[in-house]
Amino acid sequence: MKASDMKQLVISEESPLAEVYSEHELQQEKERWTALLEHFSNEEDVHLFSAPGRTEIGGNHT
Repeated sequence: MKASDMKQLVISEESPLAEVYSEHELQQEKERWTALLEHFSNEEDVHLFSAPGRTEIGGNHT
């Protein structure tokens, strides 16, 4: 999904963020995720992930 399409989904009434954040937090999180998406171009697909706590993506660094 292109960044512009992802932004529309994030701010929509059916935003998947509503499944993760409380109603009290939702507007602030929509603004935060929308600001993040401003840093991506519309030339490539964008994938956003949310994980609780600290997540190790690039391998074991211990």
